[in-house]
Amino acid sequence: MVAGGSVAASRALAPSTFAGSTRTAVEAKAPWVDAVLEAARRDLNRRTATGLDAAARRYSEIERQWPQDPRAQAGLARVAALRADLRLGDRFALYFESRSRAERALAREPTQVDALLALSSAQRLLEWDAAAAGRSLEAALAVAAHDPDVHQVRAWWLSAAGRHREAIDAATRASALAPGSATKRSDLAFVLTMAGRFDAAAAEARAVLDANPREGAAWGALLRSRLGAGDLDGALDLHLDMLRTYGVPPEAVARWRAVGEAEGYWAFSSRWLESVPSERLLIARAAALAHLGQLDRAFGLVERAVERRDWEALWLESLPELAPLHRDGRFQQLLNRLEA
Repeated sequence: MVAGGSVAASRALAPSTFAGSTRTAVEAKAPWVDAVLEAARRDLNRRTATGLDAAARRYSEIERQWPQDPRAQAGLARVAALRADLRLGDRFALYFESRSRAERALAREPTQVDALLALSSAQRLLEWDAAAAGRSLEAALAVAAHDPDVHQVRAWWLSAAGRHREAIDAATRASALAPGSATKRSDLAFVLTMAGRFDAAAAEARAVLDANPREGAAWGALLRSRLGAGDLDGALDLHLDMLRTYGVPPEAVARWRAVGEAEGYWAFSSRWLESVPSERLLIARAAALAHLGQLDRAFGLVERAVERRDWEALWLESLPELAPLHRDGRFQQLLNRLEA
């Protein structure tokens, strides 16, 4: 295993170190590649910009030395898909890249699991094709039933389809197979929230944050669980705790608290979102505007999120913060257009 996760360190195990040995290049390749792939998977599953950059460097190192190895293409396909999910670039371009790399990997190895997972993301979010994404996932499950990432991605798509009990089972399985993974337990909290199990979701998210205070997905699930439970005071406290955790100065947090206490959570949220680039957090902006009675603007932002293939758009029917839109007749019309 490559300690510390750097590509430079991994070169100590590269095939060139076997010069003069009786081992062949193919024999020498396996331990080095396996070590780098394992490290890349860990980086990938951090689901952060720096983690994805590190994973991309590792996969690219393998691709340079063994361009025919489908695992490198498959890994880079997943990097592109997760960058799109995290809004780290042009989502259309990233999903196109992910699909292209996944298809090249599958042409060499039809059962390549990471390629199937990446392809399912492109099919679901680029092409809006739930059936095709489901087939890719079933193919991945058939060859890698003990891979936690397979169950994690299945949990997402089952939840998006409203199959909440199955989604919870899949997310629970993913977490059990990777007991130290903050992202997988955070995803369990997320699918519990989408199922309306707000207290269970909060318990999972808090457990993650106790060990990993800067795990963004856990903060998101915990905040949504409080909004779903109607606990706006708790949501405000959580949002402020999150700002402190991510280094916002105490005096700024105090000013934001004053806004929230004077004007309410949704006014605070709307004003705070003004500090975020306008094309990010479209669903959060829509939720704040909807609760402030600005339904036309809220629907406009939701439609933009759909057009831009923002992953949250897949959960429009389940997101608790969008409750005011759920009660509006235009909401079903929007869903009908998505299903057409």
